Amino acid sequence: MDNNGIFAAPDDMNDPGQALSGIDNGARIRAIKALERRGDAHSIKLLVEALKDEYFEVRETAYQALRKLGQRSMPELLPALKDENFYARMYAALAITDHIVQNPDGKYDEAVVDALTHALLDKSIYVRRSAHDALKVIEYNKIFKALVGSLDDPGDGIPLEAVIALGKLGD
Repeated sequence: MDNNGIFAAPDDMNDPGQALSGIDNGARIRAIKALERRGDAHSIKLLVEALKDEYFEVRETAYQALRKLGQRSMPELLPALKDENFYARMYAALAITDHIVQNPDGKYDEAVVDALTHALLDKSIYVRRSAHDALKVIEYNKIFKALVGSLDDPGDGIPLEAVIALGKLGD
């Protein structure tokens, strides 16, 4: 830290959480990058809080950090979908959706589906659209896997019906 109370470089940060509450945007961005490198549960919680920052660059940096942390950030992002702060909800929805779209074969538990289903009722079109996109990927993969599994079914006509249904999935 220099004499003005501004962190000189991200590696010099002993307490990035404290820097997030500072007035210097650059210091807050550096703090977010330090929290991303740490990637522990407490750091992720602070990154989710940074989604509420008044400055776009700070929010965007926090969002990108949470995207990079992927599945590790999911437990903190899900409750953020219900936050009263629009930016927290929007960026949480975007980060969750980005993760699901990039990892379509991932296993997403009921808590993820429930949180996204609730987000479909959000007053913001951005939150609703992201939730819809994520749920669409999850549902598509469930249906796809079930149909592929039925290709080996010994039942009369079931494999043929599965092929027809798989052909319609692209529509």
